[in-house]
Amino acid sequence: MAGKIIVKPNQSMSDVVIQATGSMAAAMQFCKDNDVAISDIPVTGMVYTVSDTAMALGNEDMLRYLNNNEVTVGTLGDTTAPVLNARILLKPVLQHVPNTANPPVLHAGRYDFDLKEAPGFIHVHPVPNIPFPNLGCFMNYSPVYDYTTGLPPTVGQGTNASGTGQAMMVDKDVRYIMLWVGLAGHFLVWDAGLGGASTFTFRDVYGNEAMHSPFLILDDASQDAIGYMIADLDMEVVSATDTTCTVRLTRSHLSSAYPEYATHSMVWLLGAMGSSPDPLDPANPDKRILTFPGPGRYTIGVGTNYTYLTYTWPPSRMTMVIEVY
Repeated sequence: MAGKIIVKPNQSMSDVVIQATGSMAAAMQFCKDNDVAISDIPVTGMVYTVSDTAMALGNEDMLRYLNNNEVTVGTLGDTTAPVLNARILLKPVLQHVPNTANPPVLHAGRYDFDLKEAPGFIHVHPVPNIPFPNLGCFMNYSPVYDYTTGLPPTVGQGTNASGTGQAMMVDKDVRYIMLWVGLAGHFLVWDAGLGGASTFTFRDVYGNEAMHSPFLILDDASQDAIGYMIADLDMEVVSATDTTCTVRLTRSHLSSAYPEYATHSMVWLLGAMGSSPDPLDPANPDKRILTFPGPGRYTIGVGTNYTYLTYTWPPSRMTMVIEVY
């Protein structure tokens, strides 16, 4: 008389055949009796028929062992589609580091500083030992008086930390020596826009590319930076399926203690991707919800504009590469 078997969790069709008959020799007959294929994934709790013909093709010793020892054959594993995830793949972050404690007036009339790797710099893949895409890492610089009266800036070239050669991306360190002009106010430094790329465009060994382009304000009586102006951007995954990944983006910008640099407005750099307000904080313009349409690498960022009265200061820009996988 034909028997029955109930599918248990984690069982493939082959597991069900062995559980029911003790041998895969009965597989073809079992599948014929139940109108299934051996490649089908059975549903837990499903009841299948075990015919006398299938049992005759089975292995009584194996079946007895399974039953006596209460062994459940289950080799299916997780058959759910994998859920996507996201991570920051490349995010350059730099900082201003003076090379001397002497003010410019006592340092041959020069500012001397490095812009170098800061905490928060992320690169999952190595950065190659080659020059920056913007060969020379050119920066504009100008005393605030000259800038506000419309005089053109001077262009300064960056070097490696020793000051004797080409800056290389792998070092994440660019040195600048710039001529100080006394009694002309704060010293403004920003991206010169030369070379077809941002001054600090980093590119990893797989070609992923992100930029860090600050607006720097130096004290007129010391080597200190009174303002390192650039936004920051954080990301967290809020939901995902096997085809999409939704993240929360949060942008931020430190406030300046100097009123003339305190007014800024940030702009999302999301390309053609649409975003929506964060439902947990819908009135906050510094938070957005963004859904990536599938696996891939996406570049997003934040630009910042600075104004004071009728003056428009140089902007800053930052981008980062997100991988959805």
